Amino acid sequence: MGKSNRAVPRLRGVGAAVRYAGDVQPMPSTLETPRLRLRPRDGRDAAWNLALLAEHPPESAPRAHDDQQVELDDEQVELDDEQVELDDEQVRLDDEQLRLDEQRRRFDEVGFGLYTVELAETGEAAGYCGLIVGRASAAQPELAYELLRAHVGNGYATEAAGVVAEAAFEAGFPVVWATVETWNAPSFGVLAKLGFTTTRRVSGDGRKVLVWMRRRAPRRRHREAPAAAG
Repeated sequence: MGKSNRAVPRLRGVGAAVRYAGDVQPMPSTLETPRLRLRPRDGRDAAWNLALLAEHPPESAPRAHDDQQVELDDEQVELDDEQVELDDEQVRLDDEQLRLDEQRRRFDEVGFGLYTVELAETGEAAGYCGLIVGRASAAQPELAYELLRAHVGNGYATEAAGVVAEAAFEAGFPVVWATVETWNAPSFGVLAKLGFTTTRRVSGDGRKVLVWMRRRAPRRRHREAPAAAG
């Protein structure tokens, strides 16, 4: 069976060769678009990923500080507190590095996972995008993506999600899912541009409504290679 001639932005590395019959192939180790470069996440991404997590809205509002709180005057205590904070930050960074290195190993093991989205010109990390089992399945995975606030609004999410979805279909996945909460209008816009359609809505805890969206792999017609002239 020959490779597809359909243009996909520079699929390279593991999984770039496609079989249309048989097992699903591993996702490529590198994906590129004119503006972005995607590579599997690993421990190098710990610092910016912690910054991304810090941008998430808190689950509950912080408690107000007591205006009558007595300030600590002991300078040594303040220094000790600062050192504890620095130590805690290092522990969080070390833990995140281990977690992301494990994600990288899992990518190699199962053949798909999350990519770091880097700006092609500078190498700066803009966020992540890739395939996860999520609420779907390993056979029909879920598309996941998130950008740092500084990089929202430039079309990077659409660009990254588009190349990941195309690579997934090239690898042999028949369906890619996405789940979005109803408040997340930007994600609906991204997915609509990429050809995802809504399949169902699921109510959560009474406040959240989850929308399932799906995109099927395009049908491919294969032509037999012309017979060599005798």
